[in-house]
Amino acid sequence: MLAKRLTPILNGSSIQQSCGGLFCQAHLVRRKEVATCSACELQRLARESASNITDSDEQQLVSLLTQDMVSTIGPGFEYFVVESAARHRLFIDDVLEYRQRVIDDVQQRFHDEFVDTTWPTCPRHPTHPLWFTGGWWRCAQTGEPIATLGALPSHKRQSG
Repeated sequence: MLAKRLTPILNGSSIQQSCGGLFCQAHLVRRKEVATCSACELQRLARESASNITDSDEQQLVSLLTQDMVSTIGPGFEYFVVESAARHRLFIDDVLEYRQRVIDDVQQRFHDEFVDTTWPTCPRHPTHPLWFTGGWWRCAQTGEPIATLGALPSHKRQSG
């Protein structure tokens, strides 16, 4: 019985976060890089509309975090930010918690996927990342505030 339930998942289907049902590539709707089954699209839009996180909150966070990412790494990973902001908006109602979770999620993804394991790199100590707390990117060793969100100085790494 268990093998029968897992068969669709193993054959290219996955579980939809909103309704818990299965959906496959043929029924996939992507909005802001987040997969949604076509049957749940209206439910997702309603959830976004009812959230304390507004479209403006989401757009501002995406813009500022993308600015930090592009100034330090360069373009090409904007979808990390867009997807994380859209996904967390579905489950978080507090603006400050939302902002922190999205920033932490994007940073962790850069580290986990080995895009840049010290992103954003501390300008004072290039062997560790800055961490975002209290509205600032801060040095992990000293706690010194380095930049506000969207204001990281450009120090792109040279590819070699």
